[in-house]
Amino acid sequence: MGPRRHNSTDDRPWLPRAITERYKLTGAEHRVIALVIHGHTNGQIAALLGVSRNTVRNRLASCFAKLDVGRRTEAVSVLLLDFSRRPQLT
Repeated sequence: MGPRRHNSTDDRPWLPRAITERYKLTGAEHRVIALVIHGHTNGQIAALLGVSRNTVRNRLASCFAKLDVGRRTEAVSVLLLDFSRRPQLT
């Protein structure tokens, strides 16, 4: 049995829409970066979303550019720090 795909809104990893709107992330980028925040590798993200690893890598590169970071750890830090400074976001 393989990994469960994330298709419905009920099983998506949580990440406030206000944060992704602030950085103008697309829905696809939102899903990828939320899974990164939850500790998934590119291969796991690809399997969960039903896309190729290249697609995940491209979406992450786009996220990194929008967040002005160079690595996934920096992206996670930026998003978590932004959220922690804005606890009223949902």
